[in-house]
Amino acid sequence: MQRPRTHRVPLHAAGWLVVALTLAGLATGAGWLEWSLPGFDLPLGTLATAASFVILPALAFDVLAPGGLRVVAGLLVLVNLCWLPVSALLAGNLRLNFSDAPEAWWPVTLSLPLLSVMLWLAVALRAVLRRSGSSRGRDPGDG
Repeated sequence: MQRPRTHRVPLHAAGWLVVALTLAGLATGAGWLEWSLPGFDLPLGTLATAASFVILPALAFDVLAPGGLRVVAGLLVLVNLCWLPVSALLAGNLRLNFSDAPEAWWPVTLSLPLLSVMLWLAVALRAVLRRSGSSRGRDPGDG
């Protein structure tokens, strides 16, 4: 029998809190987004956004059983980990002030969180289908 993973609840709560605070800050244009980290010219909002890009699929990865969706979540974690370094290289600075950025980078930046949200929608749909199948006494994969 598998042991419940209740020890991960605080970690998950902290992850969701970071994502929620980042979204709230971005939605309201909060002043803290512009605060620079000491010793770096990296705005806190950029760091929070990069962290949220990684946290969303990482949380999905942690709750999924081995299989296709978990592979997708793992790949999204890896791709999202690369977003800030690649963005900084393309911008030439950590503030991500682009002067000659490739046009294709903006759709990439927009797609990363959307892919993570789509992953979570798939996780939720999978859970609903499994519950509805088990409530009828059969596995939803049985046809």
